[in-house]
Amino acid sequence: MRGQLLRSLVSLMITLLCVGTLLTTLIWYVFNENNVQPQRVPAQKKSAPQPSDPCKGCRQIIDKVLQRYSPTWKRQEDNYQKFRSQLSSKCHGFDKAIITQANTPVGHKLVYDGEKRRSLQVTPGGFQHLHEGASFL
Repeated sequence: MRGQLLRSLVSLMITLLCVGTLLTTLIWYVFNENNVQPQRVPAQKKSAPQPSDPCKGCRQIIDKVLQRYSPTWKRQEDNYQKFRSQLSSKCHGFDKAIITQANTPVGHKLVYDGEKRRSLQVTPGGFQHLHEGASFL
């Protein structure tokens, strides 16, 4: 008797769930104000025809700009040598670009460029593996 009552109660709950779902769907479908219509491609707007002379004197300005920026680039040797000497005296890039025994003493901390938190201590064993100087001079 008790099993039969439990079975009918479960059956009633499933039936109510299905009917509730159907009613909810029906109400949502009927009262939904959102009428979906296919989207249409907006009509292309016609642009106004370009005037023959957009501004008076513009052509002359454009010609002047083209005249200034048209010449091919030529290396100015004195500026080039001056720039190289400034780089070598202030940056020491040629000497410090490659890690060598000359620029990295034992105990020095090497910091990775990509990971600032990670560093490497130069030990006597690691110092042996470094080049003595720039080998490509």
